[in-house]
Amino acid sequence: MLEAKEYNIANGNYYEVISNISNLMYMYIDPETGIKGNIEACLSEFKYYADKMNLPSLVHHINFQVGVYYSNISELSEAEKVLSFSLPHIKKRFNKETYLMSLYSLGKIFFEKKDYTKAVRKVNLLMKESLKYNNQFYLCESYILLSKIFLERKDFRRAVGAINKTINISKELEDLNTTGEFYSLYADICIKKKMDKKALYFQSQALKCFEQAKGEKSS
Repeated sequence: MLEAKEYNIANGNYYEVISNISNLMYMYIDPETGIKGNIEACLSEFKYYADKMNLPSLVHHINFQVGVYYSNISELSEAEKVLSFSLPHIKKRFNKETYLMSLYSLGKIFFEKKDYTKAVRKVNLLMKESLKYNNQFYLCESYILLSKIFLERKDFRRAVGAINKTINISKELEDLNTTGEFYSLYADICIKKKMDKKALYFQSQALKCFEQAKGEKSS
């Protein structure tokens, strides 16, 4: 792959160069390949050739992929930087699913950084846009994330309220992982309120949902 890239650079085949770098990037960010590489250097090189060929959409697409990767490995500042940079373009040019996933990823990043004010802003925007595009999955995810924020703030009443709003949505989605998620959140609330028996009940319900979802996926 590296040899092909160098060959194409030497011969001015810049579209092929962009393809070569893109393939390298996907190899580096895919945990299943086990291949390590300098992602930042790759990203910088990708931007250089995409700009050279006047292909800004490709830059924002790769930024989205890299931002999600950084978020998954808890490189939160890097994830925030690349996703925030590309969000306006993603909203304008990409499909709605990618846009909503970008909003969710940013909300989750701010939550993990304990910047709850920014997290709430992103979650509220995610709710609004999910309703606008009738996307029940990300509407449900926004309520789950909001409940986690309230839980961290020890605002148990509002945390429960947010979780309750996910119940009917998750039933419509028939998504066992989502149902397991809100059972797990109920358990967390009960633990913080020292309601141990209820916590054990909700933990067992969450485990059942996760195991059932895993079984359905493997069958």
